[in-house]
Amino acid sequence: MIRKMARLALITGLLSLSLTTVHHWFGPFAPQPTLKSAVSSAFDNLRHDAADALAGREGHYRNWRHWDLDQWLNVVEKVLAVLALFFALLSLLRREPLRPALAAMVLGAATLGFPYLLKYSIYLVVAALLASLGLLLA
Repeated sequence: MIRKMARLALITGLLSLSLTTVHHWFGPFAPQPTLKSAVSSAFDNLRHDAADALAGREGHYRNWRHWDLDQWLNVVEKVLAVLALFFALLSLLRREPLRPALAAMVLGAATLGFPYLLKYSIYLVVAALLASLGLLLA
């Protein structure tokens, strides 16, 4: 029977990995600025800063941004993954069943490694193709 810490670790790990997967496949959820608006706001800030510098006034920091939904989701995903790892470690320290604790650790680690797996998967594919080509030619 799964005890309390192992169950909590599994739930947070499952939530973190499912939230990461949904956010990756269906995101970004926040409205993205167009290229025209991004460039015009950058030039507008530059113009105001240059005018302030020529007039001898202190520059204003206009680059403060509000957090959008995607940034909040990224933080929540990472926090849930770290909580899953923490609860799994507590589960192991309390001598609870090994299999759910290890499964929760895998879920938390998969959540933390998900962006890197997607980023570097092309290198794995190329390496596998080169290895298979080397086996064919040998």
